Order: sequence, then C-alpha cells, then structure tokens
Amino acid sequence: MAGTLTVDTVKSGLSTPTVFQNTSGVEVGQLTKYWASLTPSTPATKASFNQSSITKNGTGDCSMTFSVAFSDANYAINGLSNHYSGVNVYIPYNYQQFPPTTTYFRITWLGTTWNLVDPSYGFFSANR
Repeated sequence: MAGTLTVDTVKSGLSTPTVFQNTSGVEVGQLTKYWASLTPSTPATKASFNQSSITKNGTGDCSMTFSVAFSDANYAINGLSNHYSGVNVYIPYNYQQFPPTTTYFRITWLGTTWNLVDPSYGFFSANR
C-alpha cells in the first residue's frame, strides 16, 4: 500500500533512534544523529543538532562533543570547510591519532603545505 504520511512528531518508543524499514522489515535508513555549522577559528557553533560543545585544541584542531552519546563509535563523519587565505583547506581525520568515541570526535584542518590552519567555517554530520 503506497501513500503519504503527514504527522507533526515522530517518536521512538525505545532508547534507540527511529529507523525506516521497507515492507519486508529491512532497515533502509535512519535520521542523522549529529550535525553542526561551525566557526572553528573562534570556536563557535552557528547552528547544530546533538552538539553540546566545540573545543579548540590548537590551531586547526577542534573536538566536537555530542549532547547525547552514540551507542558505539562506529559512525561516519562527513565534513566540509572553506578556503583559508585563498588556499585550499583539507579535512583529514586521523583515526589512528584521534579515534572517534561515543561522546566526541576530533577534526584537524591542514592546508596545502600540510600546516594546521583555522578555516572560517565548517559543516559536519555524523551518521551511523
């Protein structure tokens, strides 16, 4: 049966996130568990979901802390930032040096000469 569902609020009856399933009961998706629009150089959060804080660990190095912890550290981090002084900014995420945890993840920004830089803005999401 195909159709459209229109509701104001969707709630999960459990402590786990709401999931979407196909007609066979197979999970086909979830809502994002974290997103943020940031000014890493300050640091400041412009807008976010499930972010309690941003901590500047040094130039080009920030930690983002979740308001509600994830069930495990097996999640994907997606990110985007701007150019820094006309030079491309890269966002390498070093799992060996800074492994993600259930309560936060850490990002470093490197310029084209592999030096740490502070971009003007950054957008991130974490999905599982």
